[in-house]
Amino acid sequence: MSGTDRPGSKNSSITRVRPILGELLARHPSGAPWLGTLLRMATENKPWASSMANEPGALQPENATPRVYRDRVLSDHYGLPQISLPSCFEKDTHPPEAFLKWLIAEASLQWPKEDANNDRKFEEPTQSLRKGLFDPSRVAATRRSALELLGQSGSRKSRRKWWAFEGFTSVDCCLETDKLLLLIEGKRTEGFSVATDWYPARHQIGRNLEVAREHAKGRDYAVMVLAEEPVSVSEKDLDASWPHLDPAVRQEMKARYLGCATWAAVCSATGLDWGQYRDLTSEDVAKRYREAQG
Repeated sequence: MSGTDRPGSKNSSITRVRPILGELLARHPSGAPWLGTLLRMATENKPWASSMANEPGALQPENATPRVYRDRVLSDHYGLPQISLPSCFEKDTHPPEAFLKWLIAEASLQWPKEDANNDRKFEEPTQSLRKGLFDPSRVAATRRSALELLGQSGSRKSRRKWWAFEGFTSVDCCLETDKLLLLIEGKRTEGFSVATDWYPARHQIGRNLEVAREHAKGRDYAVMVLAEEPVSVSEKDLDASWPHLDPAVRQEMKARYLGCATWAAVCSATGLDWGQYRDLTSEDVAKRYREAQG
């Protein structure tokens, strides 16, 4: 099996997001000048992006603080049980509480599939409790119980709870200043994913925008895609992701989507050599980690 045939060999987080943005962060931890350059590459909502690019603020030191991280691809297929990773990468984020509440109270949930022919099964009592939402004789009581538990715990403590029908997610890159929270979704060969198994209309970028809004805590926020080739997200996809939000909030979030720039263009604009990254594989990255570890 060749290096490019191995599982996850072109994983975008490993071979694009962390190497390219990590190099920019290492060169200029404050984000100056590359953060403003990145914002000016917006293909959607350009006037807002250009305005924010003039004074985005300095990146908080925590963005570059290293932490021990287990990457499943590098661990399972390339023999690296753990790596050191700046904290801005693979940012663990909880689901928006308003969406969890709507899923329980109003949504027509779709039971996730294990494969084409079989429903996914969960451990008890989760399986039985969730089945209550599909049983007309139990649905009202099940919803009341789930909403009460959500109210007690909140979304921050919803991980693996039976009533949490959208889970936590790792954002590829989360860059924070005192003025701005910018989420970056990186792509290479993969497309957008379904954000919520129980509600397949939830688009990955729609979810990211709502997560950004909630986690910004009053700061401005935005979501940007970086990919091999330009990709688009329709208004229809975004609207379908937010059935629980009123039109004004939807419009606010749409205005914070900055579209898609290509990795090659980002490298060119920020002074990086695209040729060093174009054919990079996970095997190459694993080798570099081993060399750095001595």
